[in-house]
Amino acid sequence: MRRAALTLALFAPSLAVAAAPADDACEALIEAVQSVDRDEIQHQLERTDPDCTVPMEGSPLIAAAEGGFLPVVKLLVEAGASVDLGIEGDGNPLIAASGAGWPDIVTYLIDAGADVNALVEGDETPLINAAAEGHIAIVQLLVQAGADVNQAAWGGNSAAPELRTPLGMAQRYGHTETVAYLVAEGAAE
Repeated sequence: MRRAALTLALFAPSLAVAAAPADDACEALIEAVQSVDRDEIQHQLERTDPDCTVPMEGSPLIAAAEGGFLPVVKLLVEAGASVDLGIEGDGNPLIAASGAGWPDIVTYLIDAGADVNALVEGDETPLINAAAEGHIAIVQLLVQAGADVNQAAWGGNSAAPELRTPLGMAQRYGHTETVAYLVAEGAAE
């Protein structure tokens, strides 16, 4: 019995790592992304899929895109992360970067093939997010890449959902330059 306990004690740490749920490895990868720790990101990529997801946290690529970490975005895409992976309520990488105001990441994701008209359940489109925040440079990038200036999406909370458009959101938050640009590009309310 004592020998079995010693054997278990010697091997328990490696068993714990092997038996760790996928969410733990994904959470560790997202934490490494958020701290921009390239070595730890590489280490975690050896343990988990770059397209792993964690409820309410999204994916590693969404975290990198939202945080503005272009080198990390590139690393994850090169490791096989999907530029269009959408997660209900968390959006996708392009939606996150567009709303956060990172034109360099938006450009990179578009060049990598991201869908500029992506609509993820429980979120808006990249253009609606950029317009709502008044990120005119990103609005222009998205429109030039083919984003539909009149694409609508349901937003708000479940108790009071509302149909949102890029123009409507820019108007709501007083982004006059964005409003003028969208109208010039054919947006209508």
